[in-house]
Amino acid sequence: SNGVLVFENGMTSDDFDKFLDAKQVGRIRLGALEGSVSGKYIPDQSPWTLPDVQVDFAFPCATQNEIDEAGASLLMKKGCMGVFEGANLPVTAEGQNVFRTDRTFLYIPGKAANAGGVGVSGLEMSQNA
Repeated sequence: SNGVLVFENGMTSDDFDKFLDAKQVGRIRLGALEGSVSGKYIPDQSPWTLPDVQVDFAFPCATQNEIDEAGASLLMKKGCMGVFEGANLPVTAEGQNVFRTDRTFLYIPGKAANAGGVGVSGLEMSQNA
């Protein structure tokens, strides 16, 4: 969506319903929701690049290479305690190296975090063959 919605006080159930409708029914960009939800749309950013947004745990689940070295460093600087990959390779190799420098940081690669999805996908493919 080329940007991120930030909900300073949390997402309301009405916000969630509008978000769900926009993405699953209307297939519209996040920016089109600005003004109709309580969140603020920030263009050309991601949750991993916003310096003023606190992140306890990150769950990158959209695309490859979402979190690069700079994003990984920023997450750690902000006190993020872990990253759980939900997509295939959402963290670049350089970003992974940043996470691995701190032995207390919890970094779960997609092959482990998404193992159930991968296993079920393999089963589905074998049944459809």
